[in-house]
Amino acid sequence: MIYEFEAKPTNARNRNAHSMDCDKCGRESVMHAAYSGLHLCEEHFLASVDKRVRRRIREDDLVPDDATPEDPQTWVIGLSGGKDSVVLTDVLHRTFEQDPRIELVALTIHEGIEGYRDESVAACEELVAELGIRHETVTYEEEFDVRMDDVVEKDPENMAACAS
Repeated sequence: MIYEFEAKPTNARNRNAHSMDCDKCGRESVMHAAYSGLHLCEEHFLASVDKRVRRRIREDDLVPDDATPEDPQTWVIGLSGGKDSVVLTDVLHRTFEQDPRIELVALTIHEGIEGYRDESVAACEELVAELGIRHETVTYEEEFDVRMDDVVEKDPENMAACAS
């Protein structure tokens, strides 16, 4: 797994800050699922997320009938390196790693802000290498012939709103 859970009380008010056990297996829970009322350990929480994602994909008919291993549908995942996009990438990888009808491609946009995106781009590259997912990085400079640092330098007053 690419992320770890820190076991925390899932409902301190009702438990006096003592850990609850997973309702499915008795191990220590890492979260309380408000939608089901269950306390779940890491393994059962991840299984629950995977099951819900698969159900949503099936119910919303997101895999077209004409997608085949020979002509797969490409899904592009916006991968910034933040926790939301990392978890989404991991969940979709687990969902489709055995389904050759779907090709996952991670897309990272480098805005050109010195010292801001470099570390997260490196984390994205590490993640996709670990998962075996194709990764594309696009920069503002390549696409628009401008870096965000240049935009800020030319008009720092208007760009201050973006940072607040």
